[in-house]
Amino acid sequence: MDDAQRTEPSQINDTPPKPVTAAVYFEEIFGYKFKDEEMLHQALKRPTASLKSSVKKGDRLELVGDAVLGILVSIGLFRTITMYNPGDLTRHRSALTCNDCFGVLTVKFGIHKFLLGLPPSLLHNVNEFAENQEKAAHPYSNMLGKLGTSMSNSSTMH
Repeated sequence: MDDAQRTEPSQINDTPPKPVTAAVYFEEIFGYKFKDEEMLHQALKRPTASLKSSVKKGDRLELVGDAVLGILVSIGLFRTITMYNPGDLTRHRSALTCNDCFGVLTVKFGIHKFLLGLPPSLLHNVNEFAENQEKAAHPYSNMLGKLGTSMSNSSTMH
């Protein structure tokens, strides 16, 4: 099995899980078809410390991605939470775009299964967190998932 494939948990316990690529999995979850699966593969890789260059292409793309994400979350909040003032909306946007929130949503949507190049200790912690979330019926992600879903539903401009 190649690095870009993981095993999808089966919905029925007696059916063996099937291998899927990250692109296929994300298309099923988010309804988005990737034009360049190699870019997705690169996005799922953890940058290594051995790559020493003054400006890495990924760093530049991350800047743009962060800005786009901020805009989409702002639009989603603006459309779904009408009773908050701009200061409250800004605080909510900051909370929704922080690493902790992304970690929880990554586990909720199963994206953590496709991350590549994680150090063993971090991979262990992520898997342990995912197991605890599943045992506890995703208490953190239920609230975030609803807001995340509303963000994805409102990300298309009307």
